[in-house]
Amino acid sequence: MEVTRLLEKAKAGFNTVNVGATYKESAMVSLETWLTKLEFQKYQPQIEHMIESGYWDYLLDCFYQVIPFGTGGRRGEVGIGPNRINPWTIQASAQGHSQYLIKQYGEEAKKRGIVLAYDVRQFFTNKYFNDALDNPVRNLNCKDLALAAATVYSANGIKVFLFNSFRTTPELSFAIRYLKAVSGDMFSASHNPPEHNGKKIYDEFGGQLIAPFDEQLVNEVTQNVVNINTISID
Repeated sequence: MEVTRLLEKAKAGFNTVNVGATYKESAMVSLETWLTKLEFQKYQPQIEHMIESGYWDYLLDCFYQVIPFGTGGRRGEVGIGPNRINPWTIQASAQGHSQYLIKQYGEEAKKRGIVLAYDVRQFFTNKYFNDALDNPVRNLNCKDLALAAATVYSANGIKVFLFNSFRTTPELSFAIRYLKAVSGDMFSASHNPPEHNGKKIYDEFGGQLIAPFDEQLVNEVTQNVVNINTISID
């Protein structure tokens, strides 16, 4: 079976990387998931290319963990795998955030909604990808990430207010208060390197979450997301 061959090749390749066995084992578990699950089908051609090309250090870094979700949100390098910013990691964040909002506000979360804003950041490609193959992160921009998140909030019954063009963080903060929304997302890499992207989360007052709500949100995103609900918003 092709997947078995690819996994065996990846395992042998990871064994050439000078890191602890725990990192390699974790990467193998994630790699198998992304190579076999239907929800990751659009990522698989590039994963197969990277395995065949022997990019072991890069692949291991992409797959050994889920990109951390901190009190401000989730930001990092754009790419393929759970340790990169891509539509899947953004949607996983939005699912956990949806669950948190519904726990905190109940039906009010759905009625009052969330505001999504985005800036101009765009990722193009990198040396590890094969540009002749399909690639869901090629030319990925902040609006793409906002739309990916919107499909999740909407699927969870939360009203979405999405700006129709680029906006700044202060404009998002104002809009949250003006619309009386329960929260907001700013899709931006801010001062991070050019290959990065992500989002920050704001509360109903237009500021970042403070204790104990910040920790509750982090726990919801990192511990309680089992399934990601999505809906078409075309």
